[in-house]
Amino acid sequence: MDIRGLFRTLWAGKLWIIGMGLAFALIALAYTFFARQEWSSTAITDRPTVNMLGGYYSQQQFLRNLDVRSNMASADQPSVMDEAYKEFVMQLASWDTRREFWLQTDYYKQRMVGNSKADAALLDEMINNIQFIPGDFTRAVNDSVKLIAETAPDANNLLRQYVAFASQRAASHLNDELKG
Repeated sequence: MDIRGLFRTLWAGKLWIIGMGLAFALIALAYTFFARQEWSSTAITDRPTVNMLGGYYSQQQFLRNLDVRSNMASADQPSVMDEAYKEFVMQLASWDTRREFWLQTDYYKQRMVGNSKADAALLDEMINNIQFIPGDFTRAVNDSVKLIAETAPDANNLLRQYVAFASQRAASHLNDELKG
């Protein structure tokens, strides 16, 4: 192949090359003006420790010891930490938890338009913007939750609020079970 001939051909078609480059640059620029920005934040969850569970752990352990002594329960039950984490994950992944979280946030309330159909569609979209990704024990990958919002600070703050909200719901449910 003749390199000199290649460069002559390219030089002769320079207007086409420059024109196509400009056209793609303008298309990319137009896309940036009309594309919706989305930011995501991801939290990785792990099982709680005995210290994190505090009083709940001691109460649950006391009740388990009573059950074992009275032969009402087997000794090979899942640990208190595993049960608490299972409840937390259930709340974290729950559609109802996501719905209740968004209904009580200012983020959702500020975006409501007053039209019931549009507000319901917005709520549904926001519910779907929180995604629970189960971990894989065989690959040592923990569970995680991802939240998508319009800005990076919103995504970060809302994810923190959501994890705290799900944790509170799980704690409330576990404490209600203890009360009977």
